[in-house]
Amino acid sequence: MDAPYIHLLVNHFPIVLSVVGGLAALIALFTRHRTTWTFALGALLLAGLFAYPAYLTGERAEAVMEKVWFVDRERLEAHENVAKWALWLTVASGLVALGAIWRERTAYTGGRTMLASPGWLRTLVALLGLGTAALLGFAAWTGGFVVHKAPLLRQAPAGTTSGVAPTRSSATSPDTAVRLVPDTAIAPLPAPRRRRAVTRAADSAAADSANLIRPPE
Repeated sequence: MDAPYIHLLVNHFPIVLSVVGGLAALIALFTRHRTTWTFALGALLLAGLFAYPAYLTGERAEAVMEKVWFVDRERLEAHENVAKWALWLTVASGLVALGAIWRERTAYTGGRTMLASPGWLRTLVALLGLGTAALLGFAAWTGGFVVHKAPLLRQAPAGTTSGVAPTRSSATSPDTAVRLVPDTAIAPLPAPRRRRAVTRAADSAAADSANLIRPPE
């Protein structure tokens, strides 16, 4: 596993946790239900704990992705700038949630289902949770333009046609192989040599389509 792969594994945790935590905090703001409020605080605290690992793995992934030919440096920096703001907001949300947990814990006397946190604290946690979820979602959206929506990958290289690249199995089939090599180039060859030429052309096309990170010549 390389740094970009690890970043993709980690960065989903603060996003999902902030979304469910923010929504739960909003519900608890009006219902004052203790279980919902406790769940919201726990989710936002965990989101704050996962925020720095997500950012750290993103820094490591940047060192790898900036060398890839199809990655736009400006889009990579835009994603990094948004991620920095999202990091601090997520950590702040987690710290406020931790303070609210401490308040609930010290005020708990047993058997009570209502909340000890005042209305202003519940409002602050809900706003921070929803704001964190929105900013993390925006950071994820900008990250999509680094690879998935990279402009260079949305354009077919010169001399090729757009569409799904053939797999090795489909490229080596007779029907696909014949389409990959013009008839004028292989028609004059004897049958055995023609079959070998078709096979070599199909293997070359399959290898070129699989090697996505190598820049075109």
